[in-house]
Amino acid sequence: MGRVMITFAERNEYGILDHRVTLPSGQSVYNPMRVIPEQDGTCDVVFTLRQQPEMTDQDFDRDADAVAADLATLKQHLERPSVDRAGFHSLEAKRAGYAAGR
Repeated sequence: MGRVMITFAERNEYGILDHRVTLPSGQSVYNPMRVIPEQDGTCDVVFTLRQQPEMTDQDFDRDADAVAADLATLKQHLERPSVDRAGFHSLEAKRAGYAAGR
């Protein structure tokens, strides 16, 4: 695929992480994404993948596999307790950062 540019929605308090992926060809693809907080301090990440008109089913399946791998990596990072930049040992701080679009 080559190098891509990703441009996220403005930082917001609603968990909206919509973004545009601009491919090396110049084609730009809009991707809706939400972080939905749960009462127990966890969150759900919802990503909508759309099959572009020029995509074959095989291309779409490959894209879906890549997105699933990216979401699995995100899940691993969110579930791993770590020390954040300010030195706090807080998984919630990390989640809040993702929810705020950081």
